[in-house]
Amino acid sequence: MFYIVDGASEWIVIAFESLALALVMNRIEARQSSVGDMFILLNLFSLVVSPLQFFINLFDGKRESLLNATRLRRIMELPCETTDGTKTLELSGRGCEVEFKNIVFSHRGAATTTLDGLNLHIRAGTRVGIIGSSGSGKSTLAGLIMGDYKVQSGELLIDGHNITDITRESIHANIARMNQAPHTLTRTVRENIQLGRMEATEQEVIEACRLAKIHDAINDKPHRYDTVMGKDGGPFSGGQCQRLCIARLLLQTNARLVVIDEGTSAIDPRTEAVVLENLKTRFKDKTMIFITHKMSTLRHLDSIVVLAPGGRIMEQGSHDELMAKRGEYYELRCMNEGLEPQPLLEIN
Repeated sequence: MFYIVDGASEWIVIAFESLALALVMNRIEARQSSVGDMFILLNLFSLVVSPLQFFINLFDGKRESLLNATRLRRIMELPCETTDGTKTLELSGRGCEVEFKNIVFSHRGAATTTLDGLNLHIRAGTRVGIIGSSGSGKSTLAGLIMGDYKVQSGELLIDGHNITDITRESIHANIARMNQAPHTLTRTVRENIQLGRMEATEQEVIEACRLAKIHDAINDKPHRYDTVMGKDGGPFSGGQCQRLCIARLLLQTNARLVVIDEGTSAIDPRTEAVVLENLKTRFKDKTMIFITHKMSTLRHLDSIVVLAPGGRIMEQGSHDELMAKRGEYYELRCMNEGLEPQPLLEIN
């Protein structure tokens, strides 16, 4: 019913105006009214239309509210997201150890297997970069770690525990994640950043913003930290929104595993270098996974994993080790810097 009358206000006004003009024209032709009467009617028309328009707009607003309430009710009726897990992870100590053992996973409706027998071991407290072509399963790894997807075959172990045995609350308390697309609410800057830790103080929020190199941009706004943001991040740019989300991430000091999925893709290289260094300092001794296409993000990490389609590991090692191999990582690096790859010289 509501969809039938959607946008009907304009049509009702046009129909009302057309009917009134038709009646006046008919009376003029019958010499029962004059042209002057028509102009008087046109001048008085707004007095009739404005109240009508008000009530039509009011109805449209009520209609939209009822539709939103219906959608919300349907969401509230959905079953709670639960797992069969009973184990919890410790909130203190070094970073989590993560191990993928023969992981097989396909997205619903996909013609190909996203991860086909992936084996990857990430030691606790290390910083690992994951790079690869689109469709190689990089973001899928982050989704599996957070429990967004269920492993279809194989085992995903966190601190030696199968992820299916770990409670959802424990996963969210121990693992901090940042996606490429910044997620913001129609709330103030302060409230959006405090989503990282609701009990964070004003000083902690400001400190996190300084580390994320976004404090000055916030202070440039008339209302500063009370500036209301939109769902698209406005009035901040894409790179600034990513830094706001990094500030939110920096508040999650209890996290033992930090997953950053293309979280600096819109940040300039100079600012990115400072922000990454601050992230490494804040999460010292914690496990960090950087999923990225930007080669600048990978240079100073402990280990780099190069994925091929199907989640197959093509190469793994430090930046210097992979550059010395002159393999896939070396070619990607040369392409990124506009250099011509040089073949590896064999010494007899």
